[in-house]
Amino acid sequence: MGREIYSAMSGGIRALKILDSVANNLANVNTTGFKADRPTFKLAAPEQSRNLNPESSEARLAHSYAVLDGVSTDYSQGVLRETGRLSDLALRGEGFFHLQDAEGRDFLTRDGSFLVNAEGFLVTRDGMQIQQNTGGPIQVGQGDFRVTEQGEVKVGDDTRGTIGVVEA
Repeated sequence: MGREIYSAMSGGIRALKILDSVANNLANVNTTGFKADRPTFKLAAPEQSRNLNPESSEARLAHSYAVLDGVSTDYSQGVLRETGRLSDLALRGEGFFHLQDAEGRDFLTRDGSFLVNAEGFLVTRDGMQIQQNTGGPIQVGQGDFRVTEQGEVKVGDDTRGTIGVVEA
């Protein structure tokens, strides 16, 4: 068998990478805040082909290897749905909610499915606290609260902070 098999094999590997990406995107289609990945490819030639006559069929075949160039994330705006829960939030446009775990490590998410914990703080399902734009957690207590279009968290007329949104 000749070297032609390697060009075909690179196409097969490319197809598998695309299939992996599609499978991941489909598996997460109902995940709140999920952003789809898109693999990109480029044609490349192995180092050994540098000395070949560019007009030869062997050189043309060598330049037909598909290799993964990178994976880009589609950050376009998703569909916003009303949930009826005070603690569910959504972002319009760019940015991520700023979170902090119990060890003080920072995280970012687009998933706005938040809860109010026993201490009255806005948290994720994993217990990470939503941070204010000036830093520090947001405590709303156990009663009703509202979040304005500008991200201000209000309990009655009292502003408890502004949701921290980090631009990427």
